[in-house]
Amino acid sequence: MLKAVFNGILVVLTLLYPVAVYLGLQTMEPRGIALILLVLFGLRIILGIASKTAPKTADTTSEHKNRIQALQLPLIVGTIFIAIVAALNSKISLLFYPVVINSVMLTIFAATLAKPPSMIERLARLTEPDLPAEAIPYTRNVTVIWCLFFIINGSIALYTALYSTIEVWSLYNGLISYIAMGLLFAIEFIVRMYIKRAHNIHRPRYDIEKTDFKKTDKTKTANRE
Repeated sequence: MLKAVFNGILVVLTLLYPVAVYLGLQTMEPRGIALILLVLFGLRIILGIASKTAPKTADTTSEHKNRIQALQLPLIVGTIFIAIVAALNSKISLLFYPVVINSVMLTIFAATLAKPPSMIERLARLTEPDLPAEAIPYTRNVTVIWCLFFIINGSIALYTALYSTIEVWSLYNGLISYIAMGLLFAIEFIVRMYIKRAHNIHRPRYDIEKTDFKKTDKTKTANRE
């Protein structure tokens, strides 16, 4: 429980990267900011490795694999990038972090389109292992949409890093991009619920219970005979 809370705090601090850069540049060199971020990123990687090596059942093996692919790789690449920033002590390099992360996420999601199952399908199977066949095209389309999002978001992040002030860069990468991501999540959730209802994609528990009752009745009848 304590580990989960600590990891959650680290995730939040990592997401506040643009704010940390904006405030940090007011009082210290880029190298100092990068070193602080390296500590945070390093702790997240260590916690990720610890959870990966912890005992897990067969049901959670694929879940951990998906998490590593979707989360650990961007984190590791981001850590390497921050280490380079620390070595260069370059202000402009600090601003390219969102571009790097969007590029990594785009690569991961696009790779699953070339080599199915798509990323959204993999994530969906974490909560619904028996995903209906009719849902596969939908998950692929959502993966494509996320790829487009990473392209657009990464392009805007690049523009703000090259041509905007630090205030505009911080505003977009530390707030607006997160709002856009949240809106995409919300819209996709609404569309998914609508499609599920429209196509009646669900597996009610009473069907399983009826089946069990039928099996029980047949067993009782066989025993009487």
